[in-house]
Amino acid sequence: MKKAKGIEWHYPRLDLAEAYLSQFATGIGHSITLFAPRRKGKTEFLVDDLAPAAEKAGYRVVYVSFWAFKIDPARALLDALQESAKKKSILGRARKFLSSPVSKLEAEGRLPGANLKLGAELAEEARADKTILLEMPKAMDELARLARNGKVILLLDEVQFLARPAHEDFIAALRTALDTRKRTVHVVFTGSSRGRLQDMFDCIQAPLFQFSQTTTFPDLGEGFTSFMAVNFKAATGRTLDEPEAWEAFNLLSCSPGLFREAINHTALSGGNDILDHAKTVRDMTAARSDLQGMWNRLRLLDRLVVRSVVRGEGIYSDSTRREYARILGVDSVSTSQVQAVVKRLTFEQVLFAKSRGAHEIEDTGFRDWLLRHLDEKSLTEGEN
Repeated sequence: MKKAKGIEWHYPRLDLAEAYLSQFATGIGHSITLFAPRRKGKTEFLVDDLAPAAEKAGYRVVYVSFWAFKIDPARALLDALQESAKKKSILGRARKFLSSPVSKLEAEGRLPGANLKLGAELAEEARADKTILLEMPKAMDELARLARNGKVILLLDEVQFLARPAHEDFIAALRTALDTRKRTVHVVFTGSSRGRLQDMFDCIQAPLFQFSQTTTFPDLGEGFTSFMAVNFKAATGRTLDEPEAWEAFNLLSCSPGLFREAINHTALSGGNDILDHAKTVRDMTAARSDLQGMWNRLRLLDRLVVRSVVRGEGIYSDSTRREYARILGVDSVSTSQVQAVVKRLTFEQVLFAKSRGAHEIEDTGFRDWLLRHLDEKSLTEGEN
């Protein structure tokens, strides 16, 4: 949907931005890690709310998305630090970065010479240039010198892509630089994989161990859907039923990106049935994400464990393992067999270890798809 003249489609979250900034200003913390699944509005919040509020408060702000620069994140950060020394606003720099052809191609894995997912193989070989690692802290100090309040905020988006052996030198150098600059350089990390963030911040061997506490980026409330309903009427002259809009938003796993897609479909349809179009978007998203294929590729014991997790059942109990054995047609299923499945599915980001012995489905879209389809799908359907 084209942006109607005079209508601002961005829903501001200034109170949330101020709350995060106040943690830095009061010295409560020097870094924050925000988790939310993709398309929950993290990047829009960073660029359109947090960054302008930080600049207004006198910070020099640096934005980098590691989703777009998986191969050489150290170079991407140094370039962003040096670019921030220029007078151009963070809003302009970030939008230019996010719309650049290289960023788009690399994010989609379509740069020349790339095979399948760009970075999945190459990032293992791309070690950070030591010259770049030495220049990073110097660039941070220069930015702090230029800042009106003498401080810098790094907005490091989608940091889970740094959880690779190839980036250990970069992460170690970044940790050292930040540890010695806690009064002048603050950081907001974001990520869309709880498992990978856990690998980076909660594992004792990780370079960023306990450097930053992960918090869940809050979902938008009914104010967002009411805001969009007002804009929809201003753009089309048609009225959305606000309770239906809120129901549609929840149907789409509270994803502002998917809800905007549903708004677009509704506007183009000439009607106002937002709920019907939300269902269409939900089904299209499931097809694009190949959720059925994800399910089909799981082994039978994998599916049994996933089903138990979705249902909130204890996956290691005697009764659960007896049920697994009955369906598998074997005498027994051991605790160690279930543990092996859980370990592998956690590594593959199907499951997330919420706490010791407690697991959740990592991807909320897959979880919601399972809740809709699990009972009607044969556990043995599509088994390899």
